[in-house]
Amino acid sequence: MKKILSSTLRIILFTAIVLLTNNVLAQSEVIYNENFAGQSGKGVSGTTSNLGGVDWSIDVSNASLSGNYDYIKVGGSSGSEMMYVKDLDGYAYWYSPTVDISNHSEVRVYLKAKTVGNGNYGNDYFKTHYSINNGGWATVESDGNLTGNFGEKWPEHDNLNGNTLRIRVKVKNNNDEYDKFTFDNITMEGVYEETFTNGSGDDQWATASNWSSGSVPTSSVNVTISSGQTIEVGNSTTAAANTITVDSGGSLTIAKNSDLTLSGNFTNNGTVTLNSDADEFASIIVQGSSSGNIVYNRYVNTVGSAEWDLIGAPTDGLSISSFVTTNSTPLATSGAIYAVGVYDNSDDSWTNYTSSTIGAAGNFDIGRGYQMATSSGATMAFTGTVATTDQTQSIINNAGNGGRRWNLVANPYPSYLNANTSAHTSNNFLSVNSGVIDSNFSAIYGYDADGSGYTIYNNTNAATYIAPGQAFFVAAASSSAANLSFTEAMQTTTGGDDFIAGRLANTSSELYLKLYEGENLVGDTKFYFDNNLSLGLDPGYDAGAYNQSSALASRLAEDDQGVNMGINAMGIDSFEQTTIPIVVNRQAGTSFRISLEDLTIPESVEVYLEDTEAQNFTNLRTEDFTLNPQSDLSGMGRFYLRLGNTSLGGSDIKESYISIYNPMDKDYITIEGLANIQKANVRLYNIIGQEILSKTLQTGLSTQNISTAGLTTGVYVIKLEVDSTLISKKIIIN
Repeated sequence: MKKILSSTLRIILFTAIVLLTNNVLAQSEVIYNENFAGQSGKGVSGTTSNLGGVDWSIDVSNASLSGNYDYIKVGGSSGSEMMYVKDLDGYAYWYSPTVDISNHSEVRVYLKAKTVGNGNYGNDYFKTHYSINNGGWATVESDGNLTGNFGEKWPEHDNLNGNTLRIRVKVKNNNDEYDKFTFDNITMEGVYEETFTNGSGDDQWATASNWSSGSVPTSSVNVTISSGQTIEVGNSTTAAANTITVDSGGSLTIAKNSDLTLSGNFTNNGTVTLNSDADEFASIIVQGSSSGNIVYNRYVNTVGSAEWDLIGAPTDGLSISSFVTTNSTPLATSGAIYAVGVYDNSDDSWTNYTSSTIGAAGNFDIGRGYQMATSSGATMAFTGTVATTDQTQSIINNAGNGGRRWNLVANPYPSYLNANTSAHTSNNFLSVNSGVIDSNFSAIYGYDADGSGYTIYNNTNAATYIAPGQAFFVAAASSSAANLSFTEAMQTTTGGDDFIAGRLANTSSELYLKLYEGENLVGDTKFYFDNNLSLGLDPGYDAGAYNQSSALASRLAEDDQGVNMGINAMGIDSFEQTTIPIVVNRQAGTSFRISLEDLTIPESVEVYLEDTEAQNFTNLRTEDFTLNPQSDLSGMGRFYLRLGNTSLGGSDIKESYISIYNPMDKDYITIEGLANIQKANVRLYNIIGQEILSKTLQTGLSTQNISTAGLTTGVYVIKLEVDSTLISKKIIIN
């Protein structure tokens, strides 16, 4: 039964078998398949030929068939038919029809051959040949010449190209029941070659009549855009192809709300343009190789106070000097200074290029972030090649060397990237880089460009995606340089806005505390609740605030290490009864209020803000907390968020009110939350119980440091007696 270009059979026969071209898994469709279904008895037996109704042929002129016991014919039960060859006393040929493959490339032929019985001698053979364009016969490259008892084999040949293709099987055997060959599943498959004709005249990819086949290309199709043709992937189109070749004089444009994914190679000898605006970004993913430039017109925010933008080049090989020249009109300038600059975390400095330094700036380093701005909010053209391999960017924590932990990095691809586990369980930026990002700050810090600072994106957010050319900050874990990774597997066409527009939608159980001065939002901090989270550090969920001196933050309810948290994540069981330290940094004499907002936690959970100095509690569900501080506020120890059905009476010091930790790279132990104590004494013991030091702490001082200078590295036990409460904790001194 022949199957030539049947629309129902344009599938991959075996999902595990694909064409490997330039290390790219190319998807093929079936051009021709013969499995002999429903053809039992067709063939030649003895002197009788029965070939009616089939499109293949047999030549037995070089065989000697006697009676019905010698044959080359289809046999087997219904649904499992195959061609049987028995006792030829010579050799015979089986021929496929001549098949048109002119609209396909990388054609592969294969079939299944098998010996039956063990009487096949060394001079018996099974040979598989092919003919291109009705030319001479050639042996297939794999298992094309089988002899004797070869068992089961799959003769095949890859990467055939031409206008027509024919398959020939030559078989020879000379015994009876113990000397048979069978073969079936003769297949040709290849990648369909599609040409854009613009038959409708609307220039649109998604219009079926614009293609030579009358169908919109799929991921198994090779596409050619010829000279003089202009095509747009527009109108929210999700386009796909195996390969694309844009000939010289051809043009391809991907609209701001559309995308294109290639499972194979990208070749551009013409013009390829991707567009964007303030909240929509075109995307292209090339899973094979790429040659030729693209132009990505990437939207960049306006210049101004607390505005600008953080951007990375979405193309490779672009000279910064040529970028400035190309974009001289939209690019903001101030005299000789261009609104393109770099960040150095060794001294927390920003440096913009000038007319005297731009010539030596070199190329954009893809994966690195830059600060940029346009005169009034516009797109700027990034011209270069598409990155098709995994990219790395070196990051370092310079916080202990007079600098900062923050590194400005960027999406190096002209496509979106999965940011968190909600976007992809494993192939996402945070999971892949968990080993090099500081676990206290395991998040993406996106610039808001509205004066509010940075929004934190991590696993507490709904599915989050990093837009093409989007730059952002991450906190490095190590004081030695380490490579941050952007992998091809992170790429996706899913996504929308960049970080400038603000916080992405979130469907998780959460609440925000927001601090206002009048009607002006000064700071906020987020609390996130989910199963399987703890009161301590959950990397990827908890995240330290970008600005550790921000107006409002919180601390971990357990195992606090002195990090002010921008996102404080904890388990659902924390609704029962939990006390969380709150950090407020404000100057004396300026009134403020703290509001409970955007909460999705159960209504039954009580939410109070405790002021231990004033010894009062504010039910944040019914009113805002307000205060005009008479002295400067900083650090933890005065304010606490109380969740759940907790008793509000009394002011007993509890362990949850006090934090004890050894700051990284410091030779002291910090104790916080002591502002309202009457007396306190601290003792430190080594692991075998010897007392190392004893000290009486000052009263009325919230934060106090205990020197560990001269102590050896190891595990110690600290016992803090506060009024009538004894707190004991193990601590590691580095």
